[in-house]
Amino acid sequence: MKIKTIDIFNPFFMIPTIFVMQFLIWYIFMPDNSYLEGVKPKEHNFLSIFRFLILMISMVTGFFFAKILLKKENLFQIKTRVNTNFYIIINIICFFIFLIGEFFYLKSALNLISSINIQSLLNEGISVYAKEVINNRIIGLSSLNNIFIIPLAISSLLLFSKEPSNKIRYFSIFVILFIGAVTLFHALFLAGRMFFIYYVVVISCCHALFKPKKIKISSIIIVLLTLILIVIFAEFFRYGIIFSQRNGVALFSTDTLLAIIEYISIAYISNDVNNTMIALANDSSLQLVSSSPVLKGVLSLIGINNFMDIFSFNHLPRGHGTVNFLGLIWFDFGWAGIAVGFLVGFFCQYYYIKACSSSAIISTDILIFVTISPALYSISRINYFGQTIFLLPFILIVLIRALLIRKVKVHHHNVILTKRINHRVESV
Repeated sequence: MKIKTIDIFNPFFMIPTIFVMQFLIWYIFMPDNSYLEGVKPKEHNFLSIFRFLILMISMVTGFFFAKILLKKENLFQIKTRVNTNFYIIINIICFFIFLIGEFFYLKSALNLISSINIQSLLNEGISVYAKEVINNRIIGLSSLNNIFIIPLAISSLLLFSKEPSNKIRYFSIFVILFIGAVTLFHALFLAGRMFFIYYVVVISCCHALFKPKKIKISSIIIVLLTLILIVIFAEFFRYGIIFSQRNGVALFSTDTLLAIIEYISIAYISNDVNNTMIALANDSSLQLVSSSPVLKGVLSLIGINNFMDIFSFNHLPRGHGTVNFLGLIWFDFGWAGIAVGFLVGFFCQYYYIKACSSSAIISTDILIFVTISPALYSISRINYFGQTIFLLPFILIVLIRALLIRKVKVHHHNVILTKRINHRVESV
């Protein structure tokens, strides 16, 4: 059986599928009481399930409205397609911004190497070191490494298109491989597993848009299994170290492997839903921005910093798992989360349709959707739209779009002015 590769990135299909699969894994496989420290007993509450379904339906409704709106008429249609050279320049600039951010991020990591307690590293895993790196990074400058999505997207689109020269293709390949090496390093040694997943999703999305074809289900399964193996391998250096030290077994052993698989299924996949169910069973904080570190950081600059996070508010342990997007918007917005879910659903589906109708030409519509694409998978664990990894690239793309609109308007004005001058000359 085959499906279109672009269907893998259809929010209308993927987001409900992931939420439902995650829910079923929790409902069927999570034990009522887990032996893992930091995992609460399974939450059995009809109100939680009801709120979960309502919020998910609100997102699905947003998908429907985007499809209906774009079928009726092309609203907000602004042509911002320009010569490929413009995006090549943007690609180079964004790549160097990413390098600056990564330099300051890794500088924090290198500064901590001399102070590493090897015994602590062996007892508690590499996550201890990763947390120290995060806590000691240079806020602002190191965050610029989140821009990597833009040069990765543009390089992938250039590579898969037919326009650029060999020099541009070679540079694009270099950018893709370099960013791949950096994100893999983050995944293995800096607790940044999601970075590498974003990397794979962005390249796959660009390929699906510019090289549309049908793909076997078996091929998709192979890719997913490869990603799962990478996640499991990375976990050897986190929970695997802890388990092997506590139980006196070899790090790379069958016992450790089985423990890691059980740990991931309970502490992450199932516990993400369980934490969500606990949050949905309680009242909302109505804090609006507590699930967005970026917005909280901005508000703290003007003295607004007394936010309570979802774990403290709902007395959730911090040891394992997160809370998925539905639980987070309930925590921040309460029943107004229905409107938020609708708008997010509309936003995702709108730009998916726009990107699919782009005729394999680089545009800001495509870049926006490629930036959105990791959300189709990551909102099962976080509020992707409130994170730096989305907001920084998105803001930059909006600025690029504004620049292009300005350029188009100036060009249009010049064309009209030239025609008027020529008409007057001919009249004379």
